[in-house]
Amino acid sequence: MLMLTVAAFALDQMKRQAAITYVIVDDQSLRVPLAEELQRDAQGAALPLLQLLATQEREQRIPLCKQKDMRTMPRTGRCLN
Repeated sequence: MLMLTVAAFALDQMKRQAAITYVIVDDQSLRVPLAEELQRDAQGAALPLLQLLATQEREQRIPLCKQKDMRTMPRTGRCLN
């Protein structure tokens, strides 16, 4: 009788662990596309910033700043100036 109780308890715990694992994996799989989108946005912002930092003359930086702001404005609805 004790052996059946222990076996039933172990089986119940295994089922609970499987359900918890499924929830964790499902939650993580939902985060992957969000992380990929963030990575694309970060990479897209990095190149213009590097160009801006590498440009020494102020007059050459002005159009780069405007381009960067125009890329940002459609997503945020506002300009960063």
